[in-house]
Amino acid sequence: MLRTKDFKVYYTKQDLLVPTDFELEISEIAIKLLEEIYQPNILYRSTGVILEKIGEEGVEQLSLYSTDNENTRKQNLAKCFDILESKFGKNIVQTGFTLKKKKDDKK
Repeated sequence: MLRTKDFKVYYTKQDLLVPTDFELEISEIAIKLLEEIYQPNILYRSTGVILEKIGEEGVEQLSLYSTDNENTRKQNLAKCFDILESKFGKNIVQTGFTLKKKKDDKK
């Protein structure tokens, strides 16, 4: 969602086929959707991401097309992120788009 200075709201949404709590997957989808609605000639006052239909971990409809290996890899990577953040602090692991933003801010 993007809100303009005069409080007009632009939004889009995407339903996921498979539930996820993996922040990289969520942020990738959110950025793609924000890029679809962003217009550079408009001044925005705020932005937001809303997650709906949140459920318990492990309670999901399995897909015929997803593989256990893919899901296990994502779960293991997410657990590694959580372990690193609990040991070294929040934001110890950063994604490429986060690093690019910080680099652009220094210019």
